Amino acid sequence: MKKIRLEEWIKKFLTNVVICLGIAIILSIAILTSFDVESLFSPKEVPFVQPTVTTMVISNQVPQVSAPLVVPVIEQEQEQKGWILADGTDVDDLLHHMEWKESRYRYWKIGKCGEVGGLQIRAIYLKDVNDWIGPKEMKKIWGKSRLSLSDMKNREKARWVTKVYMEKYGSIYEHRTRRNFTAEVFARIHNGGPDGWKEKKTKHYWYDVKNHMMSDGSQVLVASR
Repeated sequence: MKKIRLEEWIKKFLTNVVICLGIAIILSIAILTSFDVESLFSPKEVPFVQPTVTTMVISNQVPQVSAPLVVPVIEQEQEQKGWILADGTDVDDLLHHMEWKESRYRYWKIGKCGEVGGLQIRAIYLKDVNDWIGPKEMKKIWGKSRLSLSDMKNREKARWVTKVYMEKYGSIYEHRTRRNFTAEVFARIHNGGPDGWKEKKTKHYWYDVKNHMMSDGSQVLVASR
């Protein structure tokens, strides 16, 4: 008698379990069908972001050359207001006249020693910037780990490289000399390398750039170094 009752109880228990599982399955299906399942698994589109231009800010301390450059960024339409030198010169205005001196605005130009673009960027100049920024930061800015000499035919990239180079060596110049980083120093370092500001051969380069600025109506403030 006890054996029969036990069997009946087991049957009822299993029946209830099956019913509960069935209800759970039905509820699960109902919940899943209420969502757009495809939207959960389909990849979302990521909007393309144009590279930004860095704002160069000269400090009075020697930068850590081994560390990547970390500077605030601005929108491209604000580029012209990005960096004013100690003598009041707008860097983008200065670069415009340096492009005249270097290439007469021929951005496709390749120089006798392999210099490329409107600003005639040299391989060692570009390598310096690539190494200082580092591949990780460079990829964030331009979508590639290193810029090439061919990229220097692009006016925006060439100007950006020049600004970064000057951010580095302008800071070093100010730290070593305790003098302001002026348009003259900027142009002469671009022409003659990190110590170009004190080399005689870069004076003529600066004179040409300065005279072109003055003939174009640009204000050139010659501060004593």
